[in-house]
Amino acid sequence: MTPLILCTGVDFTAASRIALAQSVRLLEGRGGELHVVTVVAEQPRSAQDIAALERAMEFDMAKLSTLVDNELGEQPSIHIRLHIRVGKPAAVINQLACDYDADLIVVGTHGRSGVEKWVLGSVAEELVRIARCPVFVARTRNFGDMTKTPRLGAMPVDSSELHRSQVRGSVHPVNRSSHVSGML
Repeated sequence: MTPLILCTGVDFTAASRIALAQSVRLLEGRGGELHVVTVVAEQPRSAQDIAALERAMEFDMAKLSTLVDNELGEQPSIHIRLHIRVGKPAAVINQLACDYDADLIVVGTHGRSGVEKWVLGSVAEELVRIARCPVFVARTRNFGDMTKTPRLGAMPVDSSELHRSQVRGSVHPVNRSSHVSGML
């Protein structure tokens, strides 16, 4: 069975390009299906709105096709399908995942926080909550504003010297690489 990945949130931004690149990385060498999805959130209210929406969707499909061609190039082992849908993005994406029996949803994130996230919402966050299959949130790797933990990794200890009472309630280094953080 070949894997099927639904790459979502393709809104022609840097975040969506990262999701697209990650989707391809996951399928490279294995092959499979990649369904690339753009969701238009506006709901038409009149005949004029419907006509404008149809033109916008045709334009977006051409733009999506160009983006996929430019970003992916030749990927003979990956079968690509493009989708443009109308509705609430997370709900539409979740339904597409169900319709195509997706193995994984890959979604980009803009990394918004605070008031901006509250006002604009987060499709990625909502998908993590409602999706019925695994969700991979793709983002740019950037540790520039962080510092590395000093002495990351364990100090070698002879396990014969440790008693069960010493280990309980604390983390003691062992000979293999281990790191426990933020779990308590």
